[in-house]
Amino acid sequence: MQDKCPQRFIIPVMLLPWLILGCSGEKAPAGNVTQAHKADILSLRKGISPNEVEMTFGGPGQHQFSARLATGDYFCVSYSFDRPYVYYYFLFRGDALEKILAPPSFDVDLVPYKDRYREIQKPFNAEKRIETVLQSGELSPAELIVALSTALSQKKETFNVLPALIAASPALAKNAEARRLAYEKNAVLAKQFDPGQVKLGDTEDSLVPKYGPPLTLATNGATHMYQFGSDVPLNINSAYRFSGVSVMTENGLVTRIFCHDFFGPRGSAVSTNPFDDPTKPNYFCSVHLVYFDDPKSPHMNH
Repeated sequence: MQDKCPQRFIIPVMLLPWLILGCSGEKAPAGNVTQAHKADILSLRKGISPNEVEMTFGGPGQHQFSARLATGDYFCVSYSFDRPYVYYYFLFRGDALEKILAPPSFDVDLVPYKDRYREIQKPFNAEKRIETVLQSGELSPAELIVALSTALSQKKETFNVLPALIAASPALAKNAEARRLAYEKNAVLAKQFDPGQVKLGDTEDSLVPKYGPPLTLATNGATHMYQFGSDVPLNINSAYRFSGVSVMTENGLVTRIFCHDFFGPRGSAVSTNPFDDPTKPNYFCSVHLVYFDDPKSPHMNH
């Protein structure tokens, strides 16, 4: 459909979530923009508050990380546009927009899947990913529009969307009720593990009353890393699965909050050594609470 107003850059309503969620009535996750005006995007500028960005896009972004660093407090959210895998980071320092950027890429392994290959995300270190975000180049609002136009014009689908393709099969109609219940459960878990319940500077003893017992707790002196979440199986598109929350405390106070791209590979219980401690092995299994070095270890299959 051609828009009659040349001043508007319309991002159409998402087709994929309609295919997946249409029978359940579920809404797209936080941070999804179904329609954006070119003039609104061009109005974005450094220094505006998170509330101003939310007003531009019609709601809050999806929390990626909060970090208290020597150079200040940082807060990063993402907004997806039309497709769940077309998204960009909005980094704030304090309450001021610092920059807009494309998410740093993840290292992946290509694993045979039927008659093709599938991308499996490798474990990563969240602290190093934060450093990459801080050092990455920024996109101006005009460059963001160009990037969106290019990304949304491409018809290719990444290997990561295989679950979505499966969800769009005829079996979806037969299992509509089960899928509706799965999405409802997913919404409940997303609320339970909402990262907005905790802020930088909160006390460590406030975490468990909010999130319940942690899945794991790793310690390194006065630094503690909590991982909150649930391993409950959900028959939903992985792009819409709720994210757990990792919280780091130092000397009893919250200094890091990680979600989504900073929480760990989707569907994986394995992360890199949470403290990047050279005296310990490279990987940490949150199921068996052990460190290990061999990337071919059975722990990688959780």
